[in-house]
Amino acid sequence: MEKQELEVCINAYGKALYSFCRQLAGNRQEADELYQDTFLRAMELSEKVDYTGNPKSYLLSVALRIWKNRKRKFAWRKRIADMQPIVEGQDVESVASTEPSPEEQVNNFSESQ
Repeated sequence: MEKQELEVCINAYGKALYSFCRQLAGNRQEADELYQDTFLRAMELSEKVDYTGNPKSYLLSVALRIWKNRKRKFAWRKRIADMQPIVEGQDVESVASTEPSPEEQVNNFSESQ
């Protein structure tokens, strides 16, 4: 995809692609990022785009594939190490004091045996 072809795609399909990204992402910030990543990916795969065919469907499928990969990666990370939200005004010590430290867990485990 050359610069001229990219401009043609943005002018012709940019609005539809952006609304598709908004539909997928649900918020503006993620939609903007998805929109930009879609055109970056299209630039990387420029030799695969057939401009005589249907480039709009190609761009939509690229956006969908990027979105699915992000969701899959997020789910994998969440399953491996689920993060707990930080509550404003809450001390680190108070959060840490609710759970025994790893050293305390090992000591408790060795004492129980």
